[in-house]
Amino acid sequence: MDYAVIIISAEEKDAANELCGQISEGGENTFTIGLSPNGQLPITNYWCGWYVDGELEQSLINYFGDKLHLNPADPWAIISGMGIQPIQEVL
Repeated sequence: MDYAVIIISAEEKDAANELCGQISEGGENTFTIGLSPNGQLPITNYWCGWYVDGELEQSLINYFGDKLHLNPADPWAIISGMGIQPIQEVL
């Protein structure tokens, strides 16, 4: 089993959640953690971490491509390396 970190733009959220809901029960709520350059609103990106294998893993790779990072040593390094951070406000 692999651990996938997926980071998408805010504009992709609805379509990505819809796809995830089609391939995994409850997946329609996958992207809920907002990110932005300064940790404040507005949200510019969303991310998720997901344990995946087999057909699910391949479906996510096919859809998300280079937005998906498998088994990162430090997921936060990927996020900070993109110049974004979690939203600090309670939404």
